[in-house]
Amino acid sequence: MEFLSTIRGFRTAPEQHNCIMKTEIHVTGMRCSGCELLVTEALEEMEGVEEVHASHANGTIVVEFDESKVDPGSIKAVIEGQGFSVTA
Repeated sequence: MEFLSTIRGFRTAPEQHNCIMKTEIHVTGMRCSGCELLVTEALEEMEGVEEVHASHANGTIVVEFDESKVDPGSIKAVIEGQGFSVTA
């Protein structure tokens, strides 16, 4: 998959035919499946977030979101609010 831009730890690519963006976020601090669940549930509560896949083993969170309803800065704030650090 080719990513079009990188913004502070976010690699983002547009999905075709709508405003849905897919972003891979590199994080530190996720140590178990409980951490994955915590951050996944927090992100899924955001209006505009369509899908979340968190992996503590890879240190990544992949988020699909409607860019007209939510921005990467808000996603980052929710992740950091759960105690994790977004890395570049």
